[in-house]
Amino acid sequence: MTALLEQCGHSVVAFQDGAEALERLKTDETLELVVTALELPGIGGLELCWQARTLANQCRQLYVIAMSSSHDHRRLSEALDSGADDFISKPPNPYELSARLRAAERWLSAQRELIMLATRDGLTGILNRRAFIEQASTAFDCAKDRHTPVSAIMIDIDHFKRVNDRFGHDAGDQVIQQLGSLIGRNGALAGRLGGEEFAVLTVGRNEAEAVIEANSLRCEFGQTEFRCDGSPQFVTASFGVAEAGAKDCLAQLLQRADHALYAAKDSGRNRVIAASQIRLAAELAGASHAVSLANSDRCAA
Repeated sequence: MTALLEQCGHSVVAFQDGAEALERLKTDETLELVVTALELPGIGGLELCWQARTLANQCRQLYVIAMSSSHDHRRLSEALDSGADDFISKPPNPYELSARLRAAERWLSAQRELIMLATRDGLTGILNRRAFIEQASTAFDCAKDRHTPVSAIMIDIDHFKRVNDRFGHDAGDQVIQQLGSLIGRNGALAGRLGGEEFAVLTVGRNEAEAVIEANSLRCEFGQTEFRCDGSPQFVTASFGVAEAGAKDCLAQLLQRADHALYAAKDSGRNRVIAASQIRLAAELAGASHAVSLANSDRCAA
């Protein structure tokens, strides 16, 4: 089987039994196609088909071809009901196998295109709002389980309406595309939440480290030259940063980063504000108010 598949131009990883194959499928998301006999030791072929199907999700598709020397139609029905996409007799005819693999590639290619359309923002190519929330939720939960710090960066382009009003929507699209390209580089978990608002989830970084990253993005974006009406133009963005607390969920983390973003815009734009800065300012204001009340009590006395 390995020789036949390699002759068809495929990279092949071979396994001795179903358990070994299943473990590799769980850890290696580059695998797209499973070819398995139904008669396997340990985890049987039907079980492997079923388990492989459960691993497929919105961002990963698997195509499963079951093989059997039995021509029992009930056996074929069981394989398809267990998650197999196709069925081939064993030993397979090389020409038939090659044709079925080409059919599998057409299906996988179509699924990749559908996934791209469903999960990616059409203008920037980074995750859309729904896909970002879904993938960020998974990454957030994994980070919390491993006691790994995780922070969020919320971003909003400053005075974006002015760009559209003065230079047109093509110029606005150019600005959005550039910011999307910057925050999506290096495989960052980034998404366009809508309009000119973006979000980045930084796993493994505390708030201070995320602030450094946000400032780097702010400076780079602010120094990017856009050609509008033949003249160079520069656009800035504001950033809000927050680190997840021990009891935070993803929604709470994003909300605190969003509050920090609005603080950045209210305090002049083109800056990074951390959620801890807002909390500290509130605590200082509360302490000052308490001192004022104490002084007032003394005067009354």
